[in-house]
Amino acid sequence: MSSQDTAPLLAGSDLPPDLVTLSSLAVSVLNEHVNDADLCAVCESAWPCELVVLAEHNYNVAAS
Repeated sequence: MSSQDTAPLLAGSDLPPDLVTLSSLAVSVLNEHVNDADLCAVCESAWPCELVVLAEHNYNVAAS
């Protein structure tokens, strides 16, 4: 999944509640911290910001 894509929620799956919560938080971060001319629209730091990198990692862990 690219960090520019809208991340689908994993709720309703057979995941433990903590992973569903982690996934939901990651989706929120990925949907807010978007690329704006190679800067994060929220942090205004270089794209991808640290929160996006962490959120992508956490989402991928929850999804696998």
